[in-house]
Amino acid sequence: MDKIAIRADGSTNVGMGHIMRCVAISKELQKRNIKPIFFTKNSETTNDVLQKNKIDFVTLKSSDLDDEIQEVETLLAQKKIDCILTDSYWLSNEYLNRLDKACKLLISIDDNKLYDYPSDIIINSNIYASDFKYPKKNENVKLLLGCKYSILREEFVNVPTINVNKDVRNILVTMGGTDVNNFTPIVLNSISDLDVNIHVIIGPGFRCTKDIIEISNKYKNINLIYNPSNMKDIMIKNDIVISASGTTTYELGTLGIPTILIGQADNQNNILKKVKELGIMLSLGNFKYVTKKEIREATLKLINDYDLRLKMNKESARAIYSSGVKEIVDEIMNSLKEVNNDENRKL
Repeated sequence: MDKIAIRADGSTNVGMGHIMRCVAISKELQKRNIKPIFFTKNSETTNDVLQKNKIDFVTLKSSDLDDEIQEVETLLAQKKIDCILTDSYWLSNEYLNRLDKACKLLISIDDNKLYDYPSDIIINSNIYASDFKYPKKNENVKLLLGCKYSILREEFVNVPTINVNKDVRNILVTMGGTDVNNFTPIVLNSISDLDVNIHVIIGPGFRCTKDIIEISNKYKNINLIYNPSNMKDIMIKNDIVISASGTTTYELGTLGIPTILIGQADNQNNILKKVKELGIMLSLGNFKYVTKKEIREATLKLINDYDLRLKMNKESARAIYSSGVKEIVDEIMNSLKEVNNDENRKL
């Protein structure tokens, strides 16, 4: 049986996007009778997510990148790993080249063309991915680019789009699993006095929960939701969402929910730019430059423009594919089969 390792990290400080999309791929691999193992830095938040999803993991001891390369090479050899998938900004070209030599198949998830990938499969499932030109080490390299390969959680696969209500009654605020910039209170202070119900996601890594509770105590229209197990069921009950612009962008897109995006990290700038260019969501830009006035005005714009919400519903659902994880794992399985067949021919 083929063995697959996944190198990814997540924490309260850096967010959980990399971990969550790798968990989505892992669950599809498990359906194919492959049990992946994560190589990850020590993080209580990450450990909880992996344990909850019954995924094996090894906590890396190295704090230095050079030391980590050696540690991972040793783990690959000890555990006889055939394939490793990387999804991390904590790497280097040398690191990836050594991984390429240490296993049969190297797969890399990328967002912003960070490295000269020597990988056999390069995955960039972002809406702007086709704007990049990736180098290929040989003609057999597979480039899985664009929203055909959207990495969505299982609950978002093959879901219908929402019906757009004429009147806006419910707004959802979700700034990611950790809200790395403590931005939820700013959003709430911008819109809490509006005549709508406001539902607020509080993730497991939030550091601003006290501030959110203080605001909610002042307004009867605010409903706090702690660490929900099924985000889809919550999302579809809302007419508008104010969201961070990470993986949640694509989950909201496949549901067709009119959305206001606020970037929580510089690596999300390409998403913000592209959705604005395509007109499928309202993009306010990076959080550092977003004012409470802009959040309020964007919210009122969507509340008052039914035709715009209808258009966003249609265009976002058309742009985002919901079965991308299955497409990715199909390609991984095909590549493993090709590698194994080549090895057998050499024997």
